[in-house]
Amino acid sequence: MAGRDRAVRLHNLHHIVTGYQTDIKGEAEIGAWEVGSGCGNFWHAWALNMGAFGLGLFIAPVRTLRAFVRGLRTDNLYHHYARLEDPLLDDTVGRIRESACCCLNR
Repeated sequence: MAGRDRAVRLHNLHHIVTGYQTDIKGEAEIGAWEVGSGCGNFWHAWALNMGAFGLGLFIAPVRTLRAFVRGLRTDNLYHHYARLEDPLLDDTVGRIRESACCCLNR
């Protein structure tokens, strides 16, 4: 499941850079955004994101469609995975956000 693990790590970083939350509506938004921007060769990401996108169309249609359109206009980390360093990929969304907030508030 190495491909799935890599996809989840990139997905978590996408939460950081896009600002989409990790609640159910935020997962729908990030799923729509990732589908819009493309998941490259990460078929695990395609499968999970299509499900989240579909759910989002029922629970938060405007937010989900807005995220999808945003994705159509942007790039994401799935297309640049080979250039990323693994230590960054090993952290959680919460710890990265906490660390970033501490640095920004200095």
